Amino acid sequence: MAIRGGAKEQITICSKLDAKQEVEALDRLDGKLLPHGEADYPPLLARTEGARPLVTVRGHAHLLSKRAVAVVGTRNASLNARNFSRKISHNLGAGGFLIVSGMA
Repeated sequence: MAIRGGAKEQITICSKLDAKQEVEALDRLDGKLLPHGEADYPPLLARTEGARPLVTVRGHAHLLSKRAVAVVGTRNASLNARNFSRKISHNLGAGGFLIVSGMA
């Protein structure tokens, strides 16, 4: 049992078969596992308290090292709001920022 910040977190180890099936499923999705300490592990995540020892990534893992800005809005944005967010996202992207959206 690990203790972080006073809270107890139960750690469970999966079976070898479960681990193998999960890795095979990840391979089918063209994903990969990034262990903490490896070059592709997100550097900002690595510096946080409680950073996970292993993260799953699908897509372009190298983008995780870029400075990022989250763009958050509403589902029913006005035309002006959509134009504004498009313009600011474009300008930030041109400035080297990775634009992140949760697509909620």
